[in-house]
Amino acid sequence: MTGRTAAYGRAAFGWAIQRGLVSVNPFENLPVAKGVSKRERVLSDEEIGEVWHAAGNAPSPYGAIIRLLILTGQRRGEVAGMVWSEISDDFANWTLPGERTKNGVPHAVPLSTPTVELLKSRLPGDANEAKRALRQQRASGGLVFSGGMGTRFAGWSKAKRALDKAIAAARSEAAASAQTKPVALISWSVHDLRRTVATGVAAAWGSARSYGSDFEPHQRQPRRYCRGLSAQRLGSRANEFCQRGCRAGVEPYRRQCDGAIIRKDFAVR
Repeated sequence: MTGRTAAYGRAAFGWAIQRGLVSVNPFENLPVAKGVSKRERVLSDEEIGEVWHAAGNAPSPYGAIIRLLILTGQRRGEVAGMVWSEISDDFANWTLPGERTKNGVPHAVPLSTPTVELLKSRLPGDANEAKRALRQQRASGGLVFSGGMGTRFAGWSKAKRALDKAIAAARSEAAASAQTKPVALISWSVHDLRRTVATGVAAAWGSARSYGSDFEPHQRQPRRYCRGLSAQRLGSRANEFCQRGCRAGVEPYRRQCDGAIIRKDFAVR
């Protein structure tokens, strides 16, 4: 955090010096470590299962946001800012406009069956009421995961601490039953879920080999969504990532494993 703050300060004062607003950059010779280490945390299959189950008991809308992050691998802000008008009428795709993406380019996300089920659970249970509510929400620009007073969710830090506490409690309970010592939870961030999904899919589909030995799985890999086509047409590796999720106790991955559809290249933005 210290190194990142220094980098931001140095860049800001450098910008000001170039425009003649200040004459000295106080961050120029600040004695801090060079560079800022890049996060490379990738959660294990068991950890993803723990996060999924804990999110199921977390308060709304945070728990649903976390589960959608696991299912789609999208950015935290993109999911939290999702509005109903971005979802296609048949719930097959979620299209983010350019102003909501990091690179400014519109981004289409195919939606799997478990993802659609999660989204529809945000609507009234009655079919007619759900259609009526959906029309109203789209017309008014309503958020899918609205917080208090219909505003965008903002309590990230507090909710994350509660989620970690729930995971630790579950570990302690399991350890007590097995008469063993609970394993400490390694620090992780919400963005690590995106990296984990990208890395898991890349490893399962063997994408690294197609981009060379220096390829980093979480940086770039063809996006494949488990939906629609028979997995037999794509080989035994087609379902590996989803099956790992099944073994970790993430039930939606079981339904995603029914098939797969290949989409455009995916770069972690």
